[in-house]
Amino acid sequence: MKEDIDLAGALDVFEEGIAIVSPEHEILGANRAFAELTGRSKDELAGQKCYRAVHGADAPSSSCPCPAAIKRKRTVSMEVSEPHLGEGVFLFTATPVFDDGGRVKQAVLMIKDVTEPKRMEEELRESEEKFRNLVEGSLQGVVVIQDFRIVFANKAFAEITGYSVEELLELSPQEVERLAYKEDWERVWGRLRRRLKGEPEPNRYEFRGVRKDGEIRWLEIYASKITYNGRPAVQGAIVDITERKAAEEELRRSEEKFRTLAEQSPNMIFINKGGRVVYANRMCEEIMGYTREEFYSEDFNLMDIIAPEYRELVRENLKRHMKGEEIEPYEYKLVTRDGREIIGLHTTKLIEYEGEKAILGIVTDITERKKA
Repeated sequence: MKEDIDLAGALDVFEEGIAIVSPEHEILGANRAFAELTGRSKDELAGQKCYRAVHGADAPSSSCPCPAAIKRKRTVSMEVSEPHLGEGVFLFTATPVFDDGGRVKQAVLMIKDVTEPKRMEEELRESEEKFRNLVEGSLQGVVVIQDFRIVFANKAFAEITGYSVEELLELSPQEVERLAYKEDWERVWGRLRRRLKGEPEPNRYEFRGVRKDGEIRWLEIYASKITYNGRPAVQGAIVDITERKAAEEELRRSEEKFRTLAEQSPNMIFINKGGRVVYANRMCEEIMGYTREEFYSEDFNLMDIIAPEYRELVRENLKRHMKGEEIEPYEYKLVTRDGREIIGLHTTKLIEYEGEKAILGIVTDITERKKA
């Protein structure tokens, strides 16, 4: 027994509680951590029944692995909530020790407080569950690519690509590559490779994707490098912007037509957004004597080119316009760069320009007409 007790004393360096237990459940020795766990001194523990010291019981407990380890002649572990040791979760591990004849002469019982790791594990599980629920309910497609395989995809991404989630997870690296339009491979897969190497790459960009049925769709992705199951991967949040791209193209064509017509017009045409001129046609330059760059400057004040006696009228009409009121064409005087006064017939319309309200103005020079 002295040899066993000395062995237990040598185990004081371990943080886990360790006791040497006989086949008759007697504690032959214990280290300091085991004594602290059970609230007894090492001397008090020696010779005491293990089930009494650990579980406060009068007979072997089913939550103790020692009997099973001795009977089965192999290591047995179990997680236990043992009120006698305090609140929390403990990992009990019993390992048999054999004599020269192969008989179990004792067992080494190790008790480790795993409350904090279990709490962290539970928090991680809950966090992952919340993330998965959030991602699954997202309108954005979410995909995780690792080793050129899709290791995670939500339903929204499956709908974008035309595949089922199960099919996406089965795609080969070559098939994953073909999810992007070939002309955009460098933009998509080149950036993915460089991102995994830690090289700086833009997080948000647009590319063309190829659906299962071969249809090409415009997609916008926000990509980031992550750790997935302990290894580097790239996560992408993806939205289908095909309709938006079509609308942008239609708007671009519409603006081109507007500019073409505006540049050919004999009238002055401008767009006023928030008190600033954001577009002025050729006739504005010719008649008023200012360049477009001057019109567009933040320092340019539209009221400076309006005759003082008409400024209040113009301000009032602008306010009414911004409230949604239609304004009948009206006359006012403009002052050119060289100081000449001209009479303009001002026709305005409230429009949307770059997503904000603006005023489209058309000014017809009627100076000569008024003189006649």
